[in-house]
Amino acid sequence: SAYRYSLGETTRALRVIDELIAKDSASHFMRTKASFMRREPFGDLAQSFIIIHSINKRNPDAFDLNGLGLLALGLDLFPYSKRCVELLNRNYSDLNTWEGINAWFNRDTTEINEALVKIFPNGMEDPEYVHLRAYYDAMFGKHSEALEMFEKAYPQYAAGDMILDSINLDNEYTVISYIDILRLNKKNDKENKLASLLCQYYQNEAEKNPYGSWVNEREVRCYYFSNDTIQFLEALEKRFFQKKDRANLFTPMKEGLFFRFENIPEYQKLYKKIEAETHRMRAEVIAYLKEEGDWNEAWDKELGLE
Repeated sequence: SAYRYSLGETTRALRVIDELIAKDSASHFMRTKASFMRREPFGDLAQSFIIIHSINKRNPDAFDLNGLGLLALGLDLFPYSKRCVELLNRNYSDLNTWEGINAWFNRDTTEINEALVKIFPNGMEDPEYVHLRAYYDAMFGKHSEALEMFEKAYPQYAAGDMILDSINLDNEYTVISYIDILRLNKKNDKENKLASLLCQYYQNEAEKNPYGSWVNEREVRCYYFSNDTIQFLEALEKRFFQKKDRANLFTPMKEGLFFRFENIPEYQKLYKKIEAETHRMRAEVIAYLKEEGDWNEAWDKELGLE
């Protein structure tokens, strides 16, 4: 059924997985259905959460607990997500789970820097640390300092001689951060070239697998990197409301994935619209958790629901 889903036969795939679950309610079949439900064309984050919660209730597992935490974040259910992290850290101490989750969600510069140091103890000697530190410095207004920091750690990027074949899954997010930093520093020629290369890379990957779960995500990103606000807003609204590809979207938006567009009124309006639909699904999950006895009444106040 996962294979059929990858080929775009979503309705048939869901019917097959439901038939398998009816015969054998094994966790892996249920997880597959949960994955289906949060993606195009269903976009039902609430049902995806409820399925994973029912699996974890029956057989507690680090994998499912981590999944619940991620789904809770995607539903703007931060206190429940935080509880999942605490349980993971307490019961599975060998896992370095979600260091600094509060920092990223609240965009607290001090906490973000502290979290990065914990994740990358070698600090400035680790290029990945420098990449993320520069990105967040740029987000919070230190544009020129961020550019200097990044280009010192990645001279091959600063040279401006990247080619299409040099972009891959390993460095995709580094390229993404560099484009944002360049745009904030008005380095138009270099940023436009990199954005074009990254969009071509995305297009090539989409042609290899047009039904991949990341195709819609990358389309939206491409318009963002290219500074095409009109196409970006159209693609973002289409992804969430028409295609209903809602996995891994609201959380990155809240954390600032598209921070350069956050002052645009049209983006703010669309964000509120997406937030409202997300909160509708969240209400469904909260009602379920209360019925299951897995809810702390203090969370109502924390979420502003009282």
